[in-house]
Amino acid sequence: MQLSPSALAMEAARVSAIKGHNVTLCDRNIVLGGGQLSIASVPPHKSCMNYVADYYSAILCKMDNIDLQLGREVTVKEVVDRNPDVVVIATGSEPLIPDASGIEKGIVVTANDVLAEKANTGEKVVIVGGWHDRLRDSQ
Repeated sequence: MQLSPSALAMEAARVSAIKGHNVTLCDRNIVLGGGQLSIASVPPHKSCMNYVADYYSAILCKMDNIDLQLGREVTVKEVVDRNPDVVVIATGSEPLIPDASGIEKGIVVTANDVLAEKANTGEKVVIVGGWHDRLRDSQ
């Protein structure tokens, strides 16, 4: 059983299915790769990241021993009740937000929130951390 599939988890599902395992792949998003992969494809020259999600969507949907369950969250009770041999939890990462003076004013947003259009920026933007990734995203 795999929860919130990242590209790595989708590859683990593919390989597990090839080796004969029955795999249940669950994601709260309604499409595979709807989390980090969709955000990663937003910056200029990064639309090729969509191919990763497209590839896994095409491959995993054709595999008889993979049960795709999209658009729903899975509870701990549900996992315990199913009693799977293995659970892969691919929850992604959380951005590091520094403990800095003024951060509580509500003007600090993450790059992921901007790329996912959950937050807007003004004309003047300060980018902290992320090195070259954030400079690329700032375009």
